Amino acid sequence: MIRKQLVSYLRRPASFNGNRRATVIVSAALVFFVLFVFAPFGLDGVDGMRRALLSGGFALVTAVAAVTVNCLLPILFRRFYLPESWTAGRYLLNNMIVLLAIIVGNYVFAIIVFGLPQGVWLQFLLVCIVMTCQVGIIPVLVLHFYAQAYSLKRHLEEARTMNRLLSDRIASGGDQLQAADIVIGSNSRDPMQICLSDIICLESSANYVRVSYLRDGIPCSRLLRTTLAKVAAELDGSPQIMRCHCAFMVNVLHIYNVEGNSQGLRLQLRDGQLMVPVSRAYIKDVLKAIRP
Repeated sequence: MIRKQLVSYLRRPASFNGNRRATVIVSAALVFFVLFVFAPFGLDGVDGMRRALLSGGFALVTAVAAVTVNCLLPILFRRFYLPESWTAGRYLLNNMIVLLAIIVGNYVFAIIVFGLPQGVWLQFLLVCIVMTCQVGIIPVLVLHFYAQAYSLKRHLEEARTMNRLLSDRIASGGDQLQAADIVIGSNSRDPMQICLSDIICLESSANYVRVSYLRDGIPCSRLLRTTLAKVAAELDGSPQIMRCHCAFMVNVLHIYNVEGNSQGLRLQLRDGQLMVPVSRAYIKDVLKAIRP
């Protein structure tokens, strides 16, 4: 039971803080503040100038470690750092890597400043680990709440902008649905002929695509044995059907509300039951599509 709850928590979507510069600055500033003001680990016996230099040195180590992990690793492991697949587990793993990098940096910096007593390198390393973890928990928690607040504010502003555009589009009469018939899943054994105006959204599901649509005004769904990429190619000439997520396409003229939270944006569709996520990479496209 506990294991299932833990796995569920680690797989839970988490807010992705793309503001890496702020992450580095805040982390370093917090480390300097804690060490200089509270003077733990015997720093209270060090004079003000030397304490400031030591605090600045450890803050610089923190900044270099944060830059290395938060700027270099997303380039090397792009799929791992995709905002739409960011989870609590990946967030924790990233912070553990940052903490490990800071421990190594602090160990090297401490040896340079204080020297390494002969034969006690292991004890010295353990002291660095304990000290880094005690101080490091503060910026980790602060940055977590900062990322949540920053993402919430940004997504709420984007949701308000989209809802205002939706209202303007409806008021201007630009909400007319195309009634042309198309065939989707033409490469499958059981292709589907459907009116463009009846398509609500399409969702990738392994080797299938779930089509949510209207039949005589009633919401229905159907599985087609095809891929979302192939369906997207078939709908390439239909501007009202667009990609909004790696696993979703949506009929923008069936969107009537946009919700924002710390994890991202979600489109509420006309039937009132479907909520479709929006990836960061597609927000500008969605804004352009719903603009009157």
